[in-house]
Amino acid sequence: MKFQILNKNMNIFKFLMSLVSFFTLFSCSSKCINKNIDKNQVEKIIQKAFSTSEKFNIKEIEEGISGSRIFIASSNEKKYIVRFLFSKAKNEWSNEIQCLNIASQEGYGPKIYFTDPTEGIIIMEYLENEDLSPTEYPTKYEALANLLKKIHFGPHFPKSVDIFEKIQKNIELARSRKNNIPLNKLETILNIIKAAISKHSLITPCHLDLGPTNIRYYNNEFKAIDLETAAQFESYYDVAGLAICYCPTTKDESHFLSFYLGRQPTPIEKAKLYLMKQIVLLYGIECIRLFPAMTELLFQNPTEISYEKLATEFSKCKNNSFDLEYGFKMAKLSVEHITNCLKTVIKNAESNDFKNAINLLNMTNK
Repeated sequence: MKFQILNKNMNIFKFLMSLVSFFTLFSCSSKCINKNIDKNQVEKIIQKAFSTSEKFNIKEIEEGISGSRIFIASSNEKKYIVRFLFSKAKNEWSNEIQCLNIASQEGYGPKIYFTDPTEGIIIMEYLENEDLSPTEYPTKYEALANLLKKIHFGPHFPKSVDIFEKIQKNIELARSRKNNIPLNKLETILNIIKAAISKHSLITPCHLDLGPTNIRYYNNEFKAIDLETAAQFESYYDVAGLAICYCPTTKDESHFLSFYLGRQPTPIEKAKLYLMKQIVLLYGIECIRLFPAMTELLFQNPTEISYEKLATEFSKCKNNSFDLEYGFKMAKLSVEHITNCLKTVIKNAESNDFKNAINLLNMTNK
């Protein structure tokens, strides 16, 4: 049995992964405190952490869209990342720090040098990154699979999440607002996949936001960064995300999965991966939870869409400034891409590949 991958939607997915991270992390932005950090304060913090009077060159970076304040501290040939967890509620800082410490100790994340759970401060290793072109991806599957295995077979993360439940709640939320979304179809697809996957579920530590923006590659080794969403969940959610991002063909996908499993994948494992891809795409509906104006725009005729209200919502989320031009850009991109992702799931659910995958998992148990 041969399941087609979603390779034509790779760029959509990469955008979606970043966007969902933004939606998830922004949920606590109204509770952020102590944002007024300047470079002198950062230098004093790192000097105190290392018990040194050494001078550091401090540079703030805008890497990703999580909302955290991130600085690079350089001295001689050493570089450190100083991260302030302002994108989360204070009571969640400890969870992220625990996840980062696990990643550090297990060798799949940056080394952690200092943490302060009461102030939300982390000082960690600066990871070099080699840019990879898509033509290089197939040569890196073994290293990529090794990253996944370190995460999934490592120590448990402190909390658990249920992405299926999150999607269901967002469908219910959409029903309470004016919308053009085929919610009944999406809910039916979600429940069908959830029932089939439950017969073969394997709950492990998961990053839940793996993609090019949250992975660093150097010296033939991948490491994960930004573990804000890390939790216990179905392992194939991570596998699906990476397969869509890095596997342009069915052959590549099977090759990658074989490195992850340490053997050739079975038809059941291929079917499970195919279905989890649909869940990754469905998770795009998370956007409506934090941006009410998004609900009405999804699946609307593009020529009839007014982005002004949504653009304002996006603009208010940007750190340090109200940038309406940024808001319009993000609003238009998000509506187009998330609508396409949800349409892709609906189209795939009508295919023989989908029906075969569901039937295969329903006929067999673990």
